[in-house]
Amino acid sequence: MSGDLPSHQSIGTMDLCYSKTWPDKQVVLRLVLWPEEVSFQLTMKELL
Repeated sequence: MSGDLPSHQSIGTMDLCYSKTWPDKQVVLRLVLWPEEVSFQLTMKELL
């Protein structure tokens, strides 16, 4: 649970559903909603 990003809660369960079902789609959503957080999201994927 500690690995969840605060941004997920901003979108709601929809983003969480996308993250669990299609991890790649999560990056696409962030690209549309928060372009500035894309680099951060990609960094998280590298750590994971």
